[in-house]
Amino acid sequence: MSLPPLYVHVGAARHFLRWELPHLRRHFRLIREPSNDAALLAFGPDTIESGAALPATHRFLVQFPGFGHNPLHDLGVRAHDLEIFDASYDLVFVNPGPLQLAYASSARMVLFPVSIDVDFVAPARNKYRTELNSLLHVSSRTAQKDWERSASIMKKTGFASEVFPPLDSHTLVQKHTRATRRVTALRAIGLRPAQPLPLGYVGHRETIAKYRSFDGFVHIARDVGNKTMIDGKYTAALMEAALTGAIVFWHDTLQLGNDFETIFDAPVATDAAAAFIRDVGTSIDVTTHSRATAEEMREKADPRRSVEVRAERMLEVLSTR
Repeated sequence: MSLPPLYVHVGAARHFLRWELPHLRRHFRLIREPSNDAALLAFGPDTIESGAALPATHRFLVQFPGFGHNPLHDLGVRAHDLEIFDASYDLVFVNPGPLQLAYASSARMVLFPVSIDVDFVAPARNKYRTELNSLLHVSSRTAQKDWERSASIMKKTGFASEVFPPLDSHTLVQKHTRATRRVTALRAIGLRPAQPLPLGYVGHRETIAKYRSFDGFVHIARDVGNKTMIDGKYTAALMEAALTGAIVFWHDTLQLGNDFETIFDAPVATDAAAAFIRDVGTSIDVTTHSRATAEEMREKADPRRSVEVRAERMLEVLSTR
């Protein structure tokens, strides 16, 4: 039986699509151009309008927080999105979290499990934690991350801690200068290295190594109500840290419930959160919990599982219309 054709329309979210493509190919025959004879999957908030304008037999959308698109707090953006959904899309897939609330009135909305590149973090390289004596927070410095709260909490625990990437602009400039010089030197001997990352960014492998060098990970944020910036229920950094076996502390910012048994839901107040973290460190078997955290994240954030949920619903639509 031949697979149905599907055109995947993606813009700035290619990085997130990369680990899902092999699984999409198990259910669809991916084609290079949109067609009146094929379904279309728009991928990411920057493709809502452009995807709606392309030819297709059926249109589906994978929507997630980010890219300066905030239908939770900007009601004008929300109304515009819902209008496009009704007019142009058969189904709109969102993760549990802020978009679930923003689009709750849409009959097109379907929840699906979040996915990350679980294969990038090899379990064989994990060193499961044996104690909780150090804490890490990883994020950009944008408003919705509320990173200063996590930094304050970590400091109040009395544990060694770090906010990563470093805030010190001098350090960032030095790292970027070294990377640029390395690329220049490699090109001078005839090699073709990748461009250095933009100033302020760090490589994914360096970030994974950073997760592994700390016992715990903290991302405790309030809803800052920014009209432009919005975060997912769980950040990618938090999920990757869990995948390495870090003991993870999080706050249920939107009161939607915790999807992970091994992630600790901490209070949002800094003193209470710090005390909570110290108490957890003395009340659990850290090694057992570290291993269980990595295993649960690998199972629940597996892109194969996530894609299957969406593919089943898409194929159901294609077979009945």
